[in-house]
Amino acid sequence: MERLDRLEAVQSMLLEIGQLSTSCSDITAFIEAVHRALGRIMYAANFYVALADREDGTVRFPYFVDEADGTRDPNERITLASPEQSPTAWVLLNRQTLVLTAAEFHERLRNSGRWGDGSVPEHFVACPLLDQNHQALGAIVIQSYSPEETYSAEDQALFALIANHVSNALQGLQSMDRLERAVQERTAALAHEVAERGRAEKV
Repeated sequence: MERLDRLEAVQSMLLEIGQLSTSCSDITAFIEAVHRALGRIMYAANFYVALADREDGTVRFPYFVDEADGTRDPNERITLASPEQSPTAWVLLNRQTLVLTAAEFHERLRNSGRWGDGSVPEHFVACPLLDQNHQALGAIVIQSYSPEETYSAEDQALFALIANHVSNALQGLQSMDRLERAVQERTAALAHEVAERGRAEKV
């Protein structure tokens, strides 16, 4: 892809992310659409997003596509113990971008004994998803298992730019998700209250 064409594709994707954040009501559907759009700009066969829960210190993977490791249960919650637990934990807890080659990945494994439970990629790029207070919402990751598909400095810069836009969109989606849950909980409580009153009146 020519540089100008690529920049136009990136601009189009950023606009698309903004539109998706208002048209999508489901976070997983939003991330899936981002993945499809990202694939038009760079190699993205292996892509996932991890979302952090600040209340209980866990992380879940609502969207996970990987050639080597298959899929993950989107409802499984993993406790974040330390940055040395896994690459995803490192990005989330340090709130920094992490880029690793296969050699660097193996070096980390030698030093720590165990660093995550996935296959070792040829090239790994992960960016934190941060809110306006620089707190971690999650992490967005692309990786390759082929030496023929690696990420240039330009790819990494573009991915960081995209991560920033995804962060902004996620804040709105999560706020909407919390609001919908609160409405559902309140509606259920009112329905229960009405039912209890009905039963009491029959007695």
